[in-house]
Amino acid sequence: IGPNGDEMSRHMPERLAKIDLLGPAATLLSYQVNKRLDGVARAQVATRLAMIYLMDHKPEKAVQTLHDTAISGLPDDVNRQRMLLEARALAAMKRYDQALDLVAVDDSYDAKRLHADISWDSGDWSAAAQGTEALLGDRWNDAKPLDPGERNEVMRTAIAYSLANDETGLERLRAHFAAKMQNTPD
Repeated sequence: IGPNGDEMSRHMPERLAKIDLLGPAATLLSYQVNKRLDGVARAQVATRLAMIYLMDHKPEKAVQTLHDTAISGLPDDVNRQRMLLEARALAAMKRYDQALDLVAVDDSYDAKRLHADISWDSGDWSAAAQGTEALLGDRWNDAKPLDPGERNEVMRTAIAYSLANDETGLERLRAHFAAKMQNTPD
């Protein structure tokens, strides 16, 4: 009991989550959020709780937790993380338009990645292809070979352009990345 116990209770859920004991991790964090903490600390722990709920395929609980613990004056990085989590949870609930609205104003890589993922999940192939291609940036013009993750992005972009029947996009992608994809496993 006390500050040391609170600190232990904050670290235990991370260990539980690592071994896929998401229910017990959520229970510990929920107790902290509802009984022990307030202010910024409560909002930060609630953010971790929402992440656990998402990992446990409970997006409704994630959104509810984020809404119940919203306060002003949070650090920008915490607000951004909460916004991304809420958008991901809304997308998991198939509320794609709301999710896209949340990330529309954020120009960070994480928001762009999430926007492309949501477009993919919703079947908006044109937006998914454009978003994923934008993540690759000018890598086509770089002499360095593509890493496996980047090659995966090229493949994902090609699939999305194909599903969107966008021959212009496919041709541009082929012109930019064919040489880099040649002689790779992909």
